[in-house]
Amino acid sequence: MSFYPCIECGNEVQPRRQALQCDDCGFWQHRICGTSIDQATYSLAGTRGRIDWLCVACSLAVSNPSEQVPVAESTRTDFAQDLSPKYPPPINISQSMNNFSRE
Repeated sequence: MSFYPCIECGNEVQPRRQALQCDDCGFWQHRICGTSIDQATYSLAGTRGRIDWLCVACSLAVSNPSEQVPVAESTRTDFAQDLSPKYPPPINISQSMNNFSRE
């Protein structure tokens, strides 16, 4: 079994225990470890099958984008150069199959 630590307390998040997975980073946190999700909301999410939730770190990054670390200029330049196509364009499979069946 995999070990998924709670990002708040560090203890294992066990199956069938009330925990939330951050929609952005994918880390887990126990519901009672400062998620601000009450029991009723968590139970309602169980019937819906999903609850939208961001951990504190990700919600701060979303609300304060200026505090995020900027990408280095050299990386931006390298990325822009990598945008040129290096491979032939993708083939439309259904169109190729139609052409093949006509031959």
